[in-house]
Amino acid sequence: MSNLIKLKSIAEVITGFPFKGELYSEIGIKTVRGENVTEGNLRWDTIKCWNQKFDKEEDYLLKSNDVVIGMDGSKVGKNKARIREFDLPLLLAQRVACVRSKKNNDQIFLYYLINNLRFEEYVLKTQTGSSVPHISKSQIENFEVPNIEYNDQKKIAAVLSVLDDKITLNNRIIVELESMIQTIYDYWFVQYDFPNEEEKPYKSSGGKMVWSEKLKKAIPEGWTVDKISSLIEQNKGGDWGKDEPMGNYIQKVSCIRGADINYIKGNDTNSDLPERYILEKNSHKLLSANDIVIEISGGSPTQSTGRAAMITEKTIERFDNPLICSNFCQAITLKDPNKAGYFFYMWSMFYDQNMFFNYEGKTSGIKNFLFDSFVANEWYIPSQAITHKFQQTIDSIYKKKESLLQQNKHLTACRDWLLPLLMSGQVKVIPQEEAVLDIAAEPVAEYEKQARTIPVDAHILGGHIVNRLHKSRGMGRTKLQKALHLVEYHCQMELNSQSMQFAAGPHDQEMMNYIDNKFFQFQHVKKEKEYINGKTHYKYIPTNRIQEIECAYENINSQKRKEIDNLLDKIATMDLARAEIVSTLYAVWNNRLIAKQAISEDCLLQDFYDWSKHKHDFPKELVLKALDYMREEGITPIGWGKYIDKRE
Repeated sequence: MSNLIKLKSIAEVITGFPFKGELYSEIGIKTVRGENVTEGNLRWDTIKCWNQKFDKEEDYLLKSNDVVIGMDGSKVGKNKARIREFDLPLLLAQRVACVRSKKNNDQIFLYYLINNLRFEEYVLKTQTGSSVPHISKSQIENFEVPNIEYNDQKKIAAVLSVLDDKITLNNRIIVELESMIQTIYDYWFVQYDFPNEEEKPYKSSGGKMVWSEKLKKAIPEGWTVDKISSLIEQNKGGDWGKDEPMGNYIQKVSCIRGADINYIKGNDTNSDLPERYILEKNSHKLLSANDIVIEISGGSPTQSTGRAAMITEKTIERFDNPLICSNFCQAITLKDPNKAGYFFYMWSMFYDQNMFFNYEGKTSGIKNFLFDSFVANEWYIPSQAITHKFQQTIDSIYKKKESLLQQNKHLTACRDWLLPLLMSGQVKVIPQEEAVLDIAAEPVAEYEKQARTIPVDAHILGGHIVNRLHKSRGMGRTKLQKALHLVEYHCQMELNSQSMQFAAGPHDQEMMNYIDNKFFQFQHVKKEKEYINGKTHYKYIPTNRIQEIECAYENINSQKRKEIDNLLDKIATMDLARAEIVSTLYAVWNNRLIAKQAISEDCLLQDFYDWSKHKHDFPKELVLKALDYMREEGITPIGWGKYIDKRE
């Protein structure tokens, strides 16, 4: 990492003004208090304003891109956010810190210094207070950060901002999609203007309404009134399990707590679900598509229990493990899965109307939702045709929403993966006309005794090749090496390889070990050992985290990516033998060009068979056929790169 300096060298840390609680108002300038700062966002479910003049007002007015940090609470170090232009005006309140860059330092770069795991780990080590953890102004000021030049700060901030801007755009689209569904629900089930048989709005077109004595209101003809519980098939209790495998606790799950409900719904992209281990016999509690998760314990004085999220197939696909809810939540399965949409938005309507405050008990200081009492209430049940049509209508919108949430998860992972590499100088930003990112040579701990260094690009390209070719014939460690050799030389990617003449073709053992190490470290690719005809083979399988690699790959010059992918599409059609022949022919041909030797079919065949005894396993006709294929497809060298010599 670059030389470290203290944060106070490049930034000013301002702590908030001690506004008197009794003087807060409902009008005026909003204040940013500790409860307003969450993980990556500002939340405004509780707003307190200041409507009085005071001498130091200018000192506490926040600016666009200021970084605010909550200084108290169980999530101190994690609760931090960036002030956006549309948030302003805002005043900084007590127990919240603002970090603002000094002259010749970039404010957005400063945000990324704070909004990363290093800062969270630092706070965890330095925080004080046992019952309520907190951090002081001086502790924030003494956080050590890399000493990076102003121009490089701006470049790093620009690259990371591209990812964050895309996440922000996706979030806005998600909000609009959710608003569309809310509007449809309101038209159909509140105003009763669902489409009739002629696809016209029912009530507005004169649809018959009948009086419900139970509800004391008119409802569409054909709708019934029944207990809410009549829609429910079963109640799946929660399970917190263990934090690691223990005895029969071996079923790995991702657990939804009350605090995660907004994340599941897409209102919070800065969380992740805790991984737990439950008893296999409790697998019946695992969540399925169209289940509804409801928070039954928790809440706050201003927030009731009863928050809910609807689980879809795409929700389940967003996570690596099966889903379950914690003991403070419960999940319900409906008798008719096609009523899930109606039930969830009906439930959300009741929540938004604050009805659940009336159905809360209290034990040991924790509010508990009186679920059975609430679902004993009666409400109207629309006809099956209408609820099914509503489900079909929102399904396509939900798929778009979940797709954006999945994309945000990958973008966030890519940003978090790139951030430490950019800060340490392992990845450098260079002018746009050359590329978006210059992957600098990365010293790896496992190779400290070596003089050479291997660039991060080798990891990125290796992962991309696996992702693109993992289903192709003969894909394994050998074919990955042949593909990597062809990509490096044919597409002129500077990987600092030191390939030698191995039996199966050009091979760089150190680089392959490096790539395997990175696959394991970042869990982008899973390597499995298998035995075929008494021989050991390694199979590479991309994991759900492979999208981090793909995000990084997108930062390579677009024309270069096109060349690489075009070549990989051709390699995908080859079995292992054809890939080995093509890679070796390419190497001997390129060697002759580098050495300025004559090129002829006979010379290339001779060099091919001189490569190793193993090459004599391939008939001449097969080698010539591969050579013709290379000419036809334009997989021919120009003498670029290093000469590949025999093994020492």
